Amino acid sequence: MKISFNLLKEFVDFNLSAIEVSKHLTMRGIEVEGIDNIGEKYNNFVIGKVLKVEQHPNADKLSLCEVDVKGGVLKIVCGAKNVASNQFVVVGKIGAVVPHNQHDDNEKPFELKRVKIRGEESNGMICSEYELGIGKDRDGILVLKNVDEKNIGENFSNFFGLNDIILDISLTPNRGDCLSHIGIAREIASIINSKTKNISIKLKEDKSFTKDFLNVEIKNTENCFRYVAKIVLDIEIKPSPTWLKNKVEQLGFRSINNIVDATNYTMAKFGQPLHVFDYDKIDGKKIIVQLAKENENFISLDDKERKLNSSTLLICDAKKPIALAGIMGGKNSEITNATKNIVIESAYFFSENIRKTSKYLSLNSDASQRFERGVDISQIEFTANYCTNLIHQIANGKILNGSIDIYLNKIENKKISLRTSYTNKILGTNFSSSQIQKFLSSIAICKLKKISNDEIEYKIPSFRQDIFQEIDLVEEVARVLGYDNIETNFSTNLKFPDTIESISIDDKLRNYLSNTYFEIVSNSMQEKKISQISSEKLISILNPINQEMSSLRTSLIPSMLSIVRHNIFNGNKNLRLFEIGKTYFYIENKEDSLSLKNFNEESHLLLLLSGNKNLLNW
Repeated sequence: MKISFNLLKEFVDFNLSAIEVSKHLTMRGIEVEGIDNIGEKYNNFVIGKVLKVEQHPNADKLSLCEVDVKGGVLKIVCGAKNVASNQFVVVGKIGAVVPHNQHDDNEKPFELKRVKIRGEESNGMICSEYELGIGKDRDGILVLKNVDEKNIGENFSNFFGLNDIILDISLTPNRGDCLSHIGIAREIASIINSKTKNISIKLKEDKSFTKDFLNVEIKNTENCFRYVAKIVLDIEIKPSPTWLKNKVEQLGFRSINNIVDATNYTMAKFGQPLHVFDYDKIDGKKIIVQLAKENENFISLDDKERKLNSSTLLICDAKKPIALAGIMGGKNSEITNATKNIVIESAYFFSENIRKTSKYLSLNSDASQRFERGVDISQIEFTANYCTNLIHQIANGKILNGSIDIYLNKIENKKISLRTSYTNKILGTNFSSSQIQKFLSSIAICKLKKISNDEIEYKIPSFRQDIFQEIDLVEEVARVLGYDNIETNFSTNLKFPDTIESISIDDKLRNYLSNTYFEIVSNSMQEKKISQISSEKLISILNPINQEMSSLRTSLIPSMLSIVRHNIFNGNKNLRLFEIGKTYFYIENKEDSLSLKNFNEESHLLLLLSGNKNLLNW
């Protein structure tokens, strides 16, 4: 998952560098696999104004331009047909590294230098959106709008919102709360001993009520605990504004239109998947959450027809299914350029059902990834309102009053008791109960009541669905403290062998042979016909991974020959190899029943010489 520094700072104020954040998060079990400083890519790219355009004296398709970049006027040779005086453009100055080279099929970055083009000096480049890596148009230069004289000389990355750092984060399956910026922000707030900010929303709603335009029924309450719907009428489908388009693409999504981008942006911030239906395509103006019929067919947004089973949860209207709940919408209710009215869905679907359906259909999505790990049921309505407000800002429209919020299966916050003595015993520490409270409260796990001098009951926030028992709280204490900060208080009396007699025969052989041979380790499972070469008394695997691993080996030789063959085919002909390994055999007994007595394993040593004994030398 990709995390934006700029979005994190909307939730928590911090001054840590990307390296520091990466180190702290990784030590808390949230691995940072990469850091992409987008702003650094656009050093020496500034906003300029074209003052003058003349025909190049020695080339019909080139122009000589004078461009004001504040602090000087640059003479630049430009080949774009659409360049003209008084345009505001993006200028790559000398030393800038252009992300894309439209004259090179390999699209390699290249550094701008002072050059002469057909006898005329050029001191930079007026860039297209393709060359800047922000679009596909390579035929003409990028002409900026909503820019004036005060913007001249401003860094391009600042103006376009590209002055950001993107972290590439790898999460364990249990930390669904961190598949969002708010989740990572909570961790950073805990690291710097701070709090996350509250984000408030004020919706400008119409007098007409949502409940008068739509009816929602949950028929399967076991797999849909809560369903919220908002309606916006008279919207305008169009490309997203530049800031939103840039941001969703930085976060790994493909920019589609302002409505879809708004849902992905909201999901990235808060971790709650949302889906938008075309209101006019909903038959009967009714939404029904129910299970599919066995072998029912459904065409999803990716244009594939899928055969469903009876455990697949569907979102339906009065006549037909319109979405695979929590996974993907249907082709029959998708947003198109003709869409005018929309329904925004924000729901809580049972993680196990989504996981099974996703696996059964071999269909994974950003939404299913989050539902499988569990979303925060307390934020369902808030995220619907946030997305609705964002859509109103970028697509206009009329927000209907109120929302439909059906919450039948109430989920109460878990309550778990933690003993101070138990925590210290597990971690080898000497913390007081107040210190442990401080650690846990920093990640929103708050004290409910004191049960005894040694035991305290804590309330688990709804976004932490990975905490179930006391030992989980002990792990959280260790995470917040930092594993590196836990001192080791205990020692062991392990005895190591101090004489050669106590070393096993296998290790003695390895020590001797490794002076002149290389040891190999091969798989003890082989193809059945290969195992049968050396013995008919082979042991078959009950559920083999594949045909090549269907029985246990009866000899080390086939594996060794396979390795020799591979080496020779790759030019390595001189080999000195050995392997110490076990072979396995089936033994028939009189009782004719399978037991340990039916099987026998033997240790074997195999040595192999291949090629020349002595290598060629001077």
